[in-house]
Amino acid sequence: MPDLVEIVVEIVLDHPVAVHGATVTTVFRRRPRVADRLAAEKAPGGDGAREVALFANLCQVAPDTVRAFALSDYLEMQRVFRDFLSRRRRTSAGPARS
Repeated sequence: MPDLVEIVVEIVLDHPVAVHGATVTTVFRRRPRVADRLAAEKAPGGDGAREVALFANLCQVAPDTVRAFALSDYLEMQRVFRDFLSRRRRTSAGPARS
């Protein structure tokens, strides 16, 4: 079976964060897999901490980086996550229905 194309979404932060002397302005997020969800479930803490671990893994950044995000940027990450989970296929033919 040929390799499938990895779907990645660029998320531009409205409020860049400084991490280890570097400014993070953009993260790239790949489509989640079942293995990502299972790994996140093993992370210590409650549901929020597990979600941060999942998002960090999908963006290939440290959890501390995700925790430093402004809440509005984090909410955008959640929206992108929900879009990845949606089975709807958005097209240019018309607006997506909610």
